[in-house]
Amino acid sequence: MNTPRQPDRLQWIDAAKGIGIFLVVLGHAIRPGMIAIPWCDFLFRFIYAFHMPLFFVLSGYTFAISYARYLNAPVRFIRKRAQTLLVPLISYAAAIYLCFFIAYRIPPVRNLLSASSFAWVNPLRYLYLLFAWENPYAAHLWYIWVLFAISLLAFALAKLLGSNRWKLILTGLSVPCLIVAVLLPIPTAIRKMMAYLLFFAVGVLWEQYGSRLQELRRTTAALAGVGTTVILLLSALSTAGILPDYGWIGILKSFVIAVAVIPMIFGIIQLCRSLSGLRILTAAGRSSFAIYLLHQPFCCGFAGILLYDRMQLPAAVVLVLCTVLSFALPAAIVRVAHRVKWIGRIAKSLLNI
Repeated sequence: MNTPRQPDRLQWIDAAKGIGIFLVVLGHAIRPGMIAIPWCDFLFRFIYAFHMPLFFVLSGYTFAISYARYLNAPVRFIRKRAQTLLVPLISYAAAIYLCFFIAYRIPPVRNLLSASSFAWVNPLRYLYLLFAWENPYAAHLWYIWVLFAISLLAFALAKLLGSNRWKLILTGLSVPCLIVAVLLPIPTAIRKMMAYLLFFAVGVLWEQYGSRLQELRRTTAALAGVGTTVILLLSALSTAGILPDYGWIGILKSFVIAVAVIPMIFGIIQLCRSLSGLRILTAAGRSSFAIYLLHQPFCCGFAGILLYDRMQLPAAVVLVLCTVLSFALPAAIVRVAHRVKWIGRIAKSLLNI
């Protein structure tokens, strides 16, 4: 019964990933200096409210589809997750550090980088920041190891509890984790794992109960509309300075966003079921890991410094150019990897692309 539905299911997941990766790239294209521009600040707040929760919901959904085949082979599960997540993370982080090591030996480039957020760090601090906070040269890599850790936790619960109880336990655990992540000054790495666990759990539950919600299309669409309106309103009020990001108002705002984002993501999923035939969207979704991995720091970070901070091009132009480059460069690398066998083998084994 499930076999004929699998291609359709994967197509809408690809469409959702396509939307998600576009938002990730656009969010990363916004330079810190652009935040002073009201529309950039609003766009930044709106995108960052839900683009990573969307990816964790989709990751939870795909985990729920596939975890059962590994229940009797936990070592194989860990090995596969390490090969698809940790190996690309470490390989790309090492390659990026090598690039910056070489760049800092070129005086004009060194002068450009040292005055930016890409200031030089020694190897030990670079390694520490890769896992303890955010990689200074490729800050986006946090998603990979957080997903790895959450996946291991979910698999351990599934292995120990069996049946569907682990899904309820995971969801029940995620709520206090979110509360702790928002309220307590815990290390950033731990806070991210605790905060995004909720959305991974939502994806797991969606795999089991989503079909029932799909039957209530009008209700789901209405709730999604409410959630989207709340996110838009909070983003606008924050941009206007009416709602601060600190104090009890900032804490309350974080909880409201976490709640409002869930029906909003359900609406995106519902929309993607009708967009699953859009080939450009599903193609971007299928290549989302390669785009996510390869687009930073060159296509957004370094290009943004050059185009916006140095050349002082308009913000809108910089966003367009950085976004186009962020899709074009990974696509070119993947194409070369497909055509040149030895490059393809390296790209597959080290970068999972």
